[in-house]
Amino acid sequence: MKYVKPTYPSIKRTLLIISSLLLIYIVKNTIYITSITYMPYIVMLVLWTSLCIYIINLPSPRINGVLKLKPFVYLWSFNFAIIFIVVQTFFGLFIDGFGKSPYDHSAIGILTNITMVSIAIIGKELARNHLLNTKNQTNRVLTIILISSFYTLISTTFNSFTSVSTKIEITKLLGQNILPLFSHNLVASYLCMFGGPIPSIIYLTIIEYFQWLCPVLPNLKWINQCLVGILCPIYSIIILQDQYYKQLKVKTNTKGEGTIGWILISIFSVFLVWFSVGIFSVYPMVVATGSMEPIIYPGDVAIIKELGKSTPNIGDIIQFEKKGVFICHRVIGTKNISNQIQYITKGDNNTIADIDPVAIENIKGKVTFIIPKIGYPTLFIKQNKNTDTNDFQY
Repeated sequence: MKYVKPTYPSIKRTLLIISSLLLIYIVKNTIYITSITYMPYIVMLVLWTSLCIYIINLPSPRINGVLKLKPFVYLWSFNFAIIFIVVQTFFGLFIDGFGKSPYDHSAIGILTNITMVSIAIIGKELARNHLLNTKNQTNRVLTIILISSFYTLISTTFNSFTSVSTKIEITKLLGQNILPLFSHNLVASYLCMFGGPIPSIIYLTIIEYFQWLCPVLPNLKWINQCLVGILCPIYSIIILQDQYYKQLKVKTNTKGEGTIGWILISIFSVFLVWFSVGIFSVYPMVVATGSMEPIIYPGDVAIIKELGKSTPNIGDIIQFEKKGVFICHRVIGTKNISNQIQYITKGDNNTIADIDPVAIENIKGKVTFIIPKIGYPTLFIKQNKNTDTNDFQY
């Protein structure tokens, strides 16, 4: 794609649109919406309407797609939204069941929700169109990823980030909210690139209306929300690219490579989330201390395999829990206590064995593999957390 140097007015418009979206995001997360006053709704309505009016009066950007294929993109935007809803409903019918909608379904509530959802979607997608369909792009895919990441950020509440602390909560936030939001934003960005703001508005509006207006909703467990929320949008992108290029009758090697790439990314994302919370019989653990050096160093990730019905052998490195702290030490012996076999453990780098033997019910699994150094970011995040480890010998 030919690179065109951005002009000062285009940079100024882009910065103003991004600043406006950030301002609306901050205002939305700092005002409190209650049943007593409609002032917060009015404030948000004014902000989104003002942004829409500003963008509508800007010079219309030229989309990267082919104009004659716009109706084709509109049709697929509708199809993708319906497919996502059908898959959600399928999981509700046959796997997780349904639950009552948490949203207000009174006449005033429906009118208020439809108004706010509609104006917010229109404002966001008009802004997305201007941010995405500019002539000064050197890499479309990178631009789509950056814009989708930004939109994911401004679609996630402050409370979502501040209310999580444990690894499980962080993983649930990632799998239940962040990754599905990002995947939907990828679809919206591709639709916008090929057809302008209308197809992305169609796609998001149908999905949002279903969530806000349907009195009974699929009550998917977060694991299945992760599965549906990632795979459906990613496969929508694959289908869109495939069908679009077929309409153009274009054959390129990169198209197939891109399709394989999206498939691998989607499968890896779901697998990573499931793997992190122990859906499989193995799961990762970031090692925080040097008690097992030189076998395991701080920042290494130990892959733990659940014991199942087996028992550890002398020489195995096991993960066990003591007072809420997970420890990886080696089994050096056994001890019969009250007719129950308990395990004597010791860190390879420690001079003496651990004081208390470990009962079998406190053993979480056996270390089967070590991945060096990749856990450093987690250690950095945990540096400010106070965990009492005085009772343990590492």
